[in-house]
Amino acid sequence: MIKKTVSVCLLSAGFLFGVVRLLVGAAMLAQLGGLLAEPALAEGIGNVSQFMAERADIQLLPLPVPVFFANIALMGCLLIAGTAGVFFRKSWGFYCLYGYLMLHGALFVIYLEVNPKLILWVFQCIAVVWLANVRPPIRPQQV
Repeated sequence: MIKKTVSVCLLSAGFLFGVVRLLVGAAMLAQLGGLLAEPALAEGIGNVSQFMAERADIQLLPLPVPVFFANIALMGCLLIAGTAGVFFRKSWGFYCLYGYLMLHGALFVIYLEVNPKLILWVFQCIAVVWLANVRPPIRPQQV
C-alpha cells in the first residue's frame, strides 16, 4: 500500500512540475515573440540572458534564449506524458521520463553549472528508477 501511495505522490508531483515547466516555457516564448508584454516575464528573460552571457566563454553548446525556453517547454511535455504513461503502466511513459532526465541533465553539462537544482535532478533519477521497479510497464499478452 505504501509503494502505491508513494508512486501516486511521485507521479502527481512530476505531472504538476511538468505543467509548470510547460506553462513557464510557453509564457517565456510568448513574451519573446511579442504575444505577451509582462514585466515579470521580461525580468525572467533578462536573468536567463545574463546567465547565458556570463557563461558564453565556457558553455559547451551556445543555445539562443528562445531555444532554451523551448527546451523548458519540451521538458514539461515529456514530464506530463511520462507521468501519465507510467500511471497507466505503459513503457513509453518511461521513455518520456528518460528523455526528460537527459534534457535536464544536458543543461548542467552544457552550461558547466553545478547548483542546488542538481540535487533535484539526482532525486528525480532515483525516483524514476524506483518507479521502474515498483510500477513496471504491463506488456500486452502476445497472441
